[in-house]
Amino acid sequence: MKKIILVALFLTLSLFAENFTLKTLDKQTINITNYEGNFVFEEKKYNKKNILLFFFGTNCHYCIKEIPDINRLNKDRENLVVLGIHAEYEISDKNLKTFIENKNIKFEVLSYNDGVKLVEYLKGINMWIGAVPFHVMIDKHGNLESMGFLEILEILEKF
Repeated sequence: MKKIILVALFLTLSLFAENFTLKTLDKQTINITNYEGNFVFEEKKYNKKNILLFFFGTNCHYCIKEIPDINRLNKDRENLVVLGIHAEYEISDKNLKTFIENKNIKFEVLSYNDGVKLVEYLKGINMWIGAVPFHVMIDKHGNLESMGFLEILEILEKF
């Protein structure tokens, strides 16, 4: 009986799930299942971690200013993984890679086309209005919350 209930629950949740298959610029695949606003990462590297989505632009002074701090967060926190998403305007992956090298970005960045998938999703749920820098924290349970950089630092201090 328990198996039947679990299978029914899984099938019901699957009806409301949306899948994202994303690629980073270094060709790593990230598979995310979105269960009505809760993101579940399939890859072990992301599973049960806090994920910081850092939406930035190559012409955004404030974004560029935050990069060293975001690099440091990504390096210093075992419980955090940073994913960068260029969200300012259309850019080729080649130009995005050049920017990453020039600014010494040490966290993973999604390819432009795959980053747009997350941008469009967040716009669709009225979580983002289009300004950069923008931060979304996905906690280890998959809950999404947009917040400012200082709020992120405060939350991370608790972990």
